[in-house]
Amino acid sequence: YLFTRDAKKVHVNGNPIAGADPQSYRVLGGAYGTDRDGAFYLDEPIVDADSASLRHLQGAYAADVRRAYWMGKEIRGATPASFRVLHEAFECSADEDEAFYRDVVIADVDPRSFPAGAGVTGCSAGGIAFTD
Repeated sequence: YLFTRDAKKVHVNGNPIAGADPQSYRVLGGAYGTDRDGAFYLDEPIVDADSASLRHLQGAYAADVRRAYWMGKEIRGATPASFRVLHEAFECSADEDEAFYRDVVIADVDPRSFPAGAGVTGCSAGGIAFTD
């Protein structure tokens, strides 16, 4: 992603980020950015995000003190304190209670049952596959 700014605007990939303050804007990584008043994914505001605590995790994932995000969208039900990315390319994540594909809960998957030390080899709305 290419972020630029001048005295009046902040841009990402040539598109203006409406409402972004060029003096306080900072790029977090993974297309996330914040300024003194808000948070953004690419050129879209992240509604109700806590810009002071927002941090980029991996790939399209970020979290603040209240929520976890995938591509700037809230992952409903995710607990940010225990949220972790399992595999960014497979868009797979989990917290202490649930697993997620993108921003959707993967039904009937308990993160406490994940095999210790196993890598993720696949992830979908239907489940997660691990190495042996």
